[in-house]
Amino acid sequence: KKDLRSLKLATVCEEARCPNIGECWGGKQGTATATIMVMGDTCTRACRFCNVKTARAPAALDPLEPVHTAEAVASWDISYVVITSVDRDDLADQGAAHLA
Repeated sequence: KKDLRSLKLATVCEEARCPNIGECWGGKQGTATATIMVMGDTCTRACRFCNVKTARAPAALDPLEPVHTAEAVASWDISYVVITSVDRDDLADQGAAHLA
């Protein structure tokens, strides 16, 4: 969590209040998993099944987020990383340029 906070990264595990967070974050050596949620911690949709916070106009995208994501992944000793994202309907390209 400290690494995520220092790099200003979000994780769907925390934002969506996943009940299985301990299985991923507390995984044994060789089985630990990280899930990074890119394009911020706020979604433009309000799906009833999801606990991620929503807003019609979330904060601007962090241009350093791709670099911070790479730094985090490179520094962790984990089996694999899942990268997910919020929906950004407020952006003309829905954030495609940020992901590219």
